[in-house]
Amino acid sequence: MKYLACLGIPFLLQCLVTLIVIQAAPGGSFVGLAAMLFSGVGIPLTAIFNFALIKSYPRQSSFAHFSRSFQIGLILPALELGLLITATSLGW
Repeated sequence: MKYLACLGIPFLLQCLVTLIVIQAAPGGSFVGLAAMLFSGVGIPLTAIFNFALIKSYPRQSSFAHFSRSFQIGLILPALELGLLITATSLGW
């Protein structure tokens, strides 16, 4: 259950935000493409990193693992949303 919550929920969050950014990008913009490329690399790296953290600290509580995994999983959506906001405000 620990692995399902700590790896699955950040994975779903990242996929959902990536889909929203791709759909919200202005027409013909490369922002959606950049979000897709970021997620193609970032989502598996986040899952591998979270898995390694869970394996390296097996005695921590599930909540401690989940909170750390969730915080690490928020980095990619923050970058994608920042890219979308920057591109929209600059008119790219």
